[in-house]
Amino acid sequence: MRKKLDYRNLIPIGDRINISPRKLEDILFYLLEHPSRQIVLQRTLGLPTSVMRLIRKELRDLLIVERDNYSLNKQYSALVDDLYSKRNKKDEFIVEELTKCQAKLEQIENGRRRSKRGIDQFRALSHTVTDKISFLYKKGELEGRRLMFMGDNDLASIVAAFTSLPESITVFDVDQELLSLINQLSEDYSLNIECVEYDARKKIPERFDSRYHVCVTDPPYTLEGINLFVSRCIQGNGRKNGAIFINYGYSMRSRERALPIQDTLTKMGLLIEEIIPEFGRYYSAQSIGCQSSLYICKMTPKTKPLIRGEYKGENIYTKSIQNE
Repeated sequence: MRKKLDYRNLIPIGDRINISPRKLEDILFYLLEHPSRQIVLQRTLGLPTSVMRLIRKELRDLLIVERDNYSLNKQYSALVDDLYSKRNKKDEFIVEELTKCQAKLEQIENGRRRSKRGIDQFRALSHTVTDKISFLYKKGELEGRRLMFMGDNDLASIVAAFTSLPESITVFDVDQELLSLINQLSEDYSLNIECVEYDARKKIPERFDSRYHVCVTDPPYTLEGINLFVSRCIQGNGRKNGAIFINYGYSMRSRERALPIQDTLTKMGLLIEEIIPEFGRYYSAQSIGCQSSLYICKMTPKTKPLIRGEYKGENIYTKSIQNE
């Protein structure tokens, strides 16, 4: 590694090792103050031995390793210290920017029409949207990443773009009115968001195959809808350890409804790394308590979409099923 250190240098290294680049930062920041034995480093940061071997290889210029003792190469200490300072400033910036975004979302909401129930649109409260983007940031899934939003009635793409941290942002949605709003906001604030009018039942255009690092979706709450939307996210995600963030809600009296969802995610070869109950809060959706859980899924070598081509089935939306 050359004597230049930036967070974006850590992104491809983290992807090769299969850990978050933010975790690589944590390692460097810890060693800046605490030269440590390997067992202490592993215990403190939760690093498996297999990962430690790869870290020694990938960060060989930055680290001094003598037997099982780790320390920073003094030639890079100033660069790591500078990286630490930049991270602290970025953390402060994110808090300030997301606070502004929350107010902006509330202002936009006052002028919006009601969500379209026929295509399972339920808008999240502004703090849910900013919390989601903050979560992506902390997970290392925002900065320097190509983001795919499979549906975006919540305008999360707008908040992500305001941080100026993603490499690119693309929104796929069937709702022309919503896309017009996102396009207008993107133009007004020079956000450079790409909008694609897209019905998930159609085959995803080849130019979007394997193009993204991170996918975000709040799909229709039917098994068919989740199979379809998550399949499109898998097709769009070209990173071997790519992340897919999925919102799904159910009534506390019907917890069993989540079981087929977890089963289908497993069938697609996705690792459910974490589930955060009641993460999402909505203006309506009373049948599920106006809330949803956030599923953080990771791609694995076994990941594959259940649906690749055009979807021939019906009833991906809850409204159409209820009307039968």
